[in-house]
Amino acid sequence: MEQASNPTLSELFTGEERRVWYAVFDDIGKDSEIYSMYVVENGMVTSYSMTGHGVAYVLGNLSGHTDDAMIEAAEGDIQESYEKHGELYSSIEEMRSYRVDDDQTPQFTVNTDQTGNNVISETVSLAPGDESYTVTLEIAAEGSEVSGQVYEDMWKGFEMIPEHQYRMRYVVTRDPSYSSFSLDGLNSPGVMVN
Repeated sequence: MEQASNPTLSELFTGEERRVWYAVFDDIGKDSEIYSMYVVENGMVTSYSMTGHGVAYVLGNLSGHTDDAMIEAAEGDIQESYEKHGELYSSIEEMRSYRVDDDQTPQFTVNTDQTGNNVISETVSLAPGDESYTVTLEIAAEGSEVSGQVYEDMWKGFEMIPEHQYRMRYVVTRDPSYSSFSLDGLNSPGVMVN
């Protein structure tokens, strides 16, 4: 089997260098609501919930701001939400635990067709085995690459396989080093086969 020329999903979500991904609803446009932000660095993923308690971001909000500024804004939103809704939590740390999952080691599973010989999709699970909510990203093998421009930012990423009543549709980055991806293979190290 020939080695893929594009990075695999497991490489993208376990990289050493910082890359920030945004999960968005509906489409790639200035009004696309951001559901989550995934910060990949040093082989770990930190997930930020970007909705709730009056917090709402759209891709257009990111124009003119760096990904680091968005991470700072997400952390600042937790403080602001705690000041407004702190009575719902015993501490700011408890509130943060509902909005941020730090240092997750993702798990990867390739899903095969009926023969078991061909990869048709891949599942990225964040916070696997944790008692908290597990985030699952399902990515199809073919035709799932997406891109779109919002103001001066070019967004690229992949479309997820739609689930029943689940609006999160795309996972995108504006990192200029990212161009495309490939799914992991049947023999990829550290990847489970289903």
